Amino acid sequence: MLGSITPLGERARNANWPITMTLYTVSSAAAGYALGGALAFLGHEAIRLPVPGSVRIGIVGFSLLVGLVADMGVHGVKLPTVRRQVNDAWLYMFRRWVYAVGFGAQLGLGVVTIVTTSTIYVVLLAEFLSMSVSAGATIGFVFGLTRSLMTLQAANSRTPERLMALQARMTALDSVSRRLSLTLQALVGSCAVVVSIVR
Repeated sequence: MLGSITPLGERARNANWPITMTLYTVSSAAAGYALGGALAFLGHEAIRLPVPGSVRIGIVGFSLLVGLVADMGVHGVKLPTVRRQVNDAWLYMFRRWVYAVGFGAQLGLGVVTIVTTSTIYVVLLAEFLSMSVSAGATIGFVFGLTRSLMTLQAANSRTPERLMALQARMTALDSVSRRLSLTLQALVGSCAVVVSIVR
């Protein structure tokens, strides 16, 4: 996605990048908001017994730790996922609002394209366990908004050289960011489990 919606690419398609980014960001946040609210409603309807907040926090924390095993590929464990990405052909087949909204919505939903980290599934679980439409929708909104804003890294990619330099930096930082992400996941998961036990 980072290489698809850039100032350089939008200029080549005679489109305005800030407008495309706005459509993309709003649709991603809206899709996350809608899915989060829907999952929370399902959680409220499916879980009839009152579940203490500490228990729900513990489940989410434990899920982060279990997901860590899949993310690290321990004993060949692989993360379940679909095998598709957004269709780049949309950039040339449809008007700007169609691909911007379409790409953003898919990103905000999180699971309709390839899932590279278990934390996406944990976010969906947290929305379900919130059992509050407003809480679930808020979690989804923050998720969708955060994912879409990652594309802002390409804001200065107005020439082929700058875009290539950005992609090179991203590739160079890939292993570092992955280790940092896994460390943070382990830390948050462990803290959530401890908090749930202490409470």
